[in-house]
This record gives sequence, C-alpha cells and structure tokens, in this order.
Amino acid sequence: MKRGTCEVCGKPIPDTAGPRAVTCGAACSRKRNSLRELERYRSIRDTEAWRATRAEYLAKLRDRRSADPAFDEEIRAANRAATARWLAAVKADPARVAEYRARRQAQRDAMTPEQRAAERATKRGWYASLSREERVRIYYAARALRALERVQGIAADLEQRATTTTPKPDPSHG
Repeated sequence: MKRGTCEVCGKPIPDTAGPRAVTCGAACSRKRNSLRELERYRSIRDTEAWRATRAEYLAKLRDRRSADPAFDEEIRAANRAATARWLAAVKADPARVAEYRARRQAQRDAMTPEQRAAERATKRGWYASLSREERVRIYYAARALRALERVQGIAADLEQRATTTTPKPDPSHG
C-alpha cells in the first residue's frame, strides 16, 4: 500500500505509522498540532468573545494574586525565570542583540511625545509598585555586584603589573 507524504516535512510516511497517519513521526506530529492550534488562535483572537474571555481570566488572576501573596510570588518567580532564559538566549547571539536594540529604538523613534510620557508613567508606576526586597534585588544588588567585579578587575590588573614589572637595581647599592 502506497503511503502519502508528511504534511509538515514532505518525507514519506513510514509503513509502521497508523492507517490514518498524516505525519512521518512524533516531532512532525507535534509541529502539525502546534501549527493548527496557532491557526485556530489567530482566527479567534480578534473576536469580541475572545477579548471578553481573556479579560475575565486576567481579572480572576489579578484577584487571586492580590489575595494570595504566595501565589503572586510564584507567578513573579516564573516570570523572572522566563525573562532570564529569554535574556540569556538573546545575549548569547550578537545578531539578536543588535536586532532587539534596533527594533526597540525604532519603537522609541515612532512614539509621539504623549506616548513617551505614558511609557515613562507606566515605568514609574512599575518601579513604585516594587517592594523594598525587589528593588534591592533588581537594582542595588546588581549595582554592587558590578562594582565588585570592577574592583576585582582592577586588583587583578595591578597584580599582573606587579608580577610582570621587575624592579631596576639601585645604582647607589652597587
């Protein structure tokens, strides 16, 4: 029996696959399902029903976070971890760093003065919402770590200079 080709990669579907298989394996099956779900999401995301459902979900989440500090901290920790993973991936690739900076600069350049003021107000509000511990973790601890790294770099440089420079003999002790 002649099998078809995989809908994702175009390779022949193996005979070991089931009779209704449309992909060549598990990886292509996952990719196909992801693409189908993305297509479904894109078809409904701009509907009024989706907006209402999303707003209701976000309101419930906001209420739960304000009522349960432990849950709120779990969400914050997960967000910090995801941001750290994303930032590490971006920083690992100089091309992505340049692309990110260019895209962000283009966004800033396209802003009207009112939009810039609104962005600054949003950032100020976010900063004001931080607890003392968060401020220390985000700003002050990182600043102290950078200062320590600078001091260690200077100390290492001075040590290297001291070991590579040999003192000249004093002619008066000759």
